[in-house]
Amino acid sequence: MYKRMLVADDGSEPGAAALNEAIKLAKSDGGELHIVFVVYRPKTFGHPIVNLAAIEAALETEGRAVLDRAAAQAQAAGVTASTAMVAAAREPVAETLLAEAANWQADLIVMGTHGRRGIGRAVLGSVAENLVRAANLPVLLVRVHH
Repeated sequence: MYKRMLVADDGSEPGAAALNEAIKLAKSDGGELHIVFVVYRPKTFGHPIVNLAAIEAALETEGRAVLDRAAAQAQAAGVTASTAMVAAAREPVAETLLAEAANWQADLIVMGTHGRRGIGRAVLGSVAENLVRAANLPVLLVRVHH
């Protein structure tokens, strides 16, 4: 059914749930995964107190660890997977994921969601919601229930 699945993994519990679901789909359909970690680099004018280079380096180190774990998990399950760390600077994370999905020619995006509601969603926004609204390919959202 789906042969090329982009999986957004940010190292969170919903990201892990999305990866697990994508691995199941890939195993059942003979598909391959492209696991993506987005490093968000917000617009900033710099501040002498904030060491942006150190923050970006830490995010990239975390991203590499997330991607390495995810690739090992896919490999252990017998699923072909590639990984990519992509940067979102001026564009929203959802747009960055959609661009990566288009570049890789994905036929499905798999993403976890925190399922925030109310003020939490209003304040923090929802990458998943923005992705679904803008996507021109199927999106599978995996929600973690507590």
